This record gives sequence, structure tokens and C-alpha cells, in this order.
Amino acid sequence: MNFCRLTSSPKRGLLKAISRGIRSGAFPRSSTPASGSTKRAQSLDTSIETFGEPKLQSSGAKARARCNQLVSIADNYAYPQLVWGVYVERVSKPGRGAASDEAKIGAAIAKARVCLTAMSELMGDNRWLAGAELTLADLYAAPMFDYFLKAPEGRNMIREHENLATWWSRVAERPSMKATAPT
Repeated sequence: MNFCRLTSSPKRGLLKAISRGIRSGAFPRSSTPASGSTKRAQSLDTSIETFGEPKLQSSGAKARARCNQLVSIADNYAYPQLVWGVYVERVSKPGRGAASDEAKIGAAIAKARVCLTAMSELMGDNRWLAGAELTLADLYAAPMFDYFLKAPEGRNMIREHENLATWWSRVAERPSMKATAPT
């Protein structure tokens, strides 16, 4: 896959919108987390397919299921712990002059460690989270990691997972990631 094409094609706006929507939490939540994340993954996939290339889901059933599995893990487990439990408490609140809740951070770190281990094991030796090519799983998880890694705990924890650290280095250098960085 030509990754330069992703940021220079007409789909660039769609990819930026997806990233902004994920970062802002604009995708609607369901009353049940699993069905909500499944609906969001299907909605994102349908949006991408509507616009044609680039495909951000594999055509193979197993690879597509792995991508959806990683999106669900990111949505239901990573987001609450990495973003709300660590980033908000360690970085965002102090940035606004509010006190961090160390108990919340401690609980989130323990759960984040489990989540990162699961994502790392599912990724294995792949170049991207769900396989050899960039997928929705990468684009969905990237903003969560971006926030998480702003906290010292996040930077330390990712070092425990060499494959995720290498993946993050690749993702962070993408022009689309840089262009949608929070201000």
C-alpha cells in the first residue's frame, strides 16, 4: 500500500474527519459497549468503502475480524484507561489547574497494562496492528495512544511492548497524524 497516497488523495479529508471524530468522541455511543464499538467499526468501514480506495479493511474474513477485534479492544478497554484514566488525570487536569486523582491513575495503569499486552500479543510481528497493511484499527487506536503517550506513565509503559513502540513511531510520523494533532 502506498501510504503517501493516503495523505495526498481526495480521501485525505475523510481520514482527517475520522481522526478528529475519534479524538473528540463524536462517534455515537450505544448503551452496550460491544455493540457500540461494532456499530462504529461498521460505520467507519462503510464510509471508507463508499469512497473507494484506499481500503482500510482487509477483504479476508480472518483479517477483517482481527481488525474489528482490535477496534473493539481500543474502544471498550484502551480508551477509558489510556485517555480518561491516565491522560486526563495526569496531563489534562493539571493543565487546567485541577488536582489529579492518583487512585484513578493507579487503577487505570493496571488495566492499561493488561490492554497493551493484549494489543501487543494480537499484533505480534505484524507491521500494523491488524496485519501487513494500515487498517481502521491503526487509525482508531492512534489518537488514544497519542494522548496516553503525553503522560510519563504512557511513555514508560509502551517501552514494555517493542512492537507497539515501533508501530507508534510509524504512526506518529504519518502526515495525517501530524495534521490532526490536538492543539
